[in-house]
Amino acid sequence: MALLCAALGDSGLVRVHETVGPWVVTVMTDPTPLRSGPVDVSILLQEEGTDHIELDATIALSLDHRASGLHLELDATRSAADNQLLYAAKFELPEVGEWQVRTKIATPAAHSALSWSFDAAPPLTSWDQAWPWMLPAPAAILMYGANRRLRRKKHA
Repeated sequence: MALLCAALGDSGLVRVHETVGPWVVTVMTDPTPLRSGPVDVSILLQEEGTDHIELDATIALSLDHRASGLHLELDATRSAADNQLLYAAKFELPEVGEWQVRTKIATPAAHSALSWSFDAAPPLTSWDQAWPWMLPAPAAILMYGANRRLRRKKHA
C-alpha cells in the first residue's frame, strides 16, 4: 500500500486501490496534496479477475467534513473525466481538515460502496503558486552570464 500512495497516475495521486464487490476500484485525487479549492476525484472501475474496464456505471460521492458537519453529494461521470476510461467529479472543496468519503457504485448487475478519507490542506497563497514560474528568468540570465564569462576567458 505504501507504493500505491506514492504512485502518481494519469489523474493524480492514487488514494485507494481495492476490491469492492465484483470490481477493483482505484480512486485518484488531484491536486497533491489535496487542498481546499478546486479538486478532481477520478475513479477507475475494473471487473475483478478480468481487469475489463466498466464503462456503464453510476458513481456517487458523499463527502462529510468531520469538524463542521458540512455534507457534499456529487456524481462522478465519464463526461467530467479527462480520460474517458475514468469517472470524475470536479468540484470546489470548501473546507480544510478531515473529510470522510463514501463512494457508491451501481450497475444493472451489482451495487457496492467504498469508504475512504483524506485531509485537505489550506489553499496555496499566490506566492506559492507563482514562484515556479519566476525561476526560469533568473536561471537563464545566470547561464547566459556564465557562458559569456567562459567565452571571454577562452579568447583571452
